[in-house]
Amino acid sequence: MLLFRYLRDMNLFKRGKQSNEPATTTAVFDVRPRSVGVALVDTSGDWPNVLWSKRQQTRLRQYDHDDLYYRAIQPVVEALLKDLDKVGRASLRSTTGSDYIHTIKFIFSSPWSVDQVVSSRVSQPRQFILNRDHIYSAGRLAYNDFSHEDDHNLLPLSQRIIALHGDGRLIRYPHETPIRELNLRMHVSKLPRAIKQSLEKIVGAYHHPEKISFHSSTDVANRVFSRAFEHPTDFLVVIPEYTQTDIVFVQDGHLEGVASFPIGEDFLLQAMSQAFSRPVADVRSRLQLFHQGRLSQEVRNIEIALEEIGRRWSASFTEAVNGLSETPPIYNYLLIEDREHKPAFESFFSNTFESIPDIQSYVVDNDLFTDYFLEDGGIDCTLAVSVLGVEVY
Repeated sequence: MLLFRYLRDMNLFKRGKQSNEPATTTAVFDVRPRSVGVALVDTSGDWPNVLWSKRQQTRLRQYDHDDLYYRAIQPVVEALLKDLDKVGRASLRSTTGSDYIHTIKFIFSSPWSVDQVVSSRVSQPRQFILNRDHIYSAGRLAYNDFSHEDDHNLLPLSQRIIALHGDGRLIRYPHETPIRELNLRMHVSKLPRAIKQSLEKIVGAYHHPEKISFHSSTDVANRVFSRAFEHPTDFLVVIPEYTQTDIVFVQDGHLEGVASFPIGEDFLLQAMSQAFSRPVADVRSRLQLFHQGRLSQEVRNIEIALEEIGRRWSASFTEAVNGLSETPPIYNYLLIEDREHKPAFESFFSNTFESIPDIQSYVVDNDLFTDYFLEDGGIDCTLAVSVLGVEVY
């Protein structure tokens, strides 16, 4: 039986700050192809307090290269930095008496964040007691297994060991029992060098934080969904973006694999534009009216087009998941920006699991996080996950 609903039950949270870092004020930027969000966060209490937030859409056209995608988000980031300097700091000053922002953190989705799960094997003819040198050597071998056509222009975002296996069994370090073979799995994220350098320059024109850091949205989503909720340790997080849909597969509480397939918001809009011989802007508007129940013409034609695109999305999704695991997890979460394409992907997501017994599928609703950050107003779910990922979990 399919269980498809919005994930908004606040009791699912395991609350509590897990970091011993000193309290700081942080600006968290959630960078995605179609929009950029920013939240100004005070961490002086037991739970991050969002003092001010804003999300701004990009003027994104159809580009063929990631650098050109960056041209669309660069002016938006700069505009938000200006707002942060004026509006955000004023809110901070009225709350804390100081307007200093200690850190600025950027969280990048695809296509900028390039994520892979890599592995290595270290063996010796005689048994050995595992030490840090063995783990370091295995880690370097795994890191060197990262493969990307533009790797020489990428900088590391994160390198996180997922699992250690000694002689085929899952182990933890330190491990005192002698082994002959160590297998290591690691999640590696990288970011184009030019983007990092450009953003550091832009930030320097408006702010002078103690630290600027860069993070992968895949790594952040994995940490939040692995640690923030009371649920089984095997699940998928499905994240439709502009050019593709990303899949994060967690098994036994650890990131086991990442995958993607090239059907996202752009594919949806371009396919419908071709089907109806209309400009993308017109399709976007009609799609929004359709989901609001306000469209009087071509309703059935739009339904047929969405059904066909949904079948293609479902087939690509199933193929990608089968490449990650022979058995799909029971729990599946859809994390998506709240824009006009969201209802279509909600439908694709739910229809995919209709014939699979006992699958529980959730759409992460904005209301899940709102009460945890602000008494008045709200914070969207993708920005909230970014805040939780870098400030709590």
